[in-house]
Amino acid sequence: MTASRDVSLVRSTLRIAPILAALAVLTVARPAVASDGAAAAEVLFAEGKRFVQDGNYAAACPKFEESQKLDPGVGTLYRLADCYEHVGRSASAWAAFLEVAAASRATGQQARSEDATKRAAGLEPTLSKLTIRVTAPNGDGMVVKRGDVEVGRAQWGSALPIDPGKVIVEASGRGYKTWRAAVAVSPRGSAQIEIPALEPAPVVVPTGASQPSSVDPHATSEPGQQPFGAQRMVAVVIGATGIVALGVGTVFGLVSISKKSAASKNHCDASNVCDDQGLTLRHDAIKAGNFSSVGFVAGGILAAA
Repeated sequence: MTASRDVSLVRSTLRIAPILAALAVLTVARPAVASDGAAAAEVLFAEGKRFVQDGNYAAACPKFEESQKLDPGVGTLYRLADCYEHVGRSASAWAAFLEVAAASRATGQQARSEDATKRAAGLEPTLSKLTIRVTAPNGDGMVVKRGDVEVGRAQWGSALPIDPGKVIVEASGRGYKTWRAAVAVSPRGSAQIEIPALEPAPVVVPTGASQPSSVDPHATSEPGQQPFGAQRMVAVVIGATGIVALGVGTVFGLVSISKKSAASKNHCDASNVCDDQGLTLRHDAIKAGNFSSVGFVAGGILAAA
């Protein structure tokens, strides 16, 4: 009975062995992947310490910064704060020491907390400060930046710690031109900068859209010319009709002369006695003459109008 149970246990173990092996691989692989950042952070931390030993704090600070970004730690942050202090970035060092003090106190590292607090207190009187004033806030969408850092409305008008050096301040808002200026902040000094009211941005009309114009919207001609309105159009039509009427009057006048001449030459004698065809020609000549007279009179009146 015991042997049978042992065999069953072995068989069950063999069946689940692949699953256990897979779980073991995943369990080992995940920390290996996660440790890549920590490994790089450790290398950068060691390089930073070597630069500090050589007195090259300018090269050490970026190493500590990247190490802290990859694998945050109180020890790295303390080194970074010390590095900031040596390169003259007093505000950054002060803020980092305060963060170290709070984190150390929370984890029971009393000695480090007291040391970091003391170093922050020593830096405080040396801090440079910058006050950003906004003359006329342009709506709720106005954004103020100090370098790459956004300065919230609650900070406007307050003297805030900042690392000494040249600082770029800019302000922007929807529908307004971006304002930008530089201010020099000296070590242990205070500086102020005032942002004026932003200027409205020019309206950009998309390609193909109608352009605003100061020309009379009812005008249909080019600027500088008189608009070709309805009254002028009527005048042109009347004038053209008058010219046509004059042409018609001329044609009928020529027809009248032609018919009268044909009747006199071929169908009427010296006593002005005409045969039937001559009478017809003279009658047509009189009718054409009447049409000619009407055309000339109407054409003259219309053209003059």
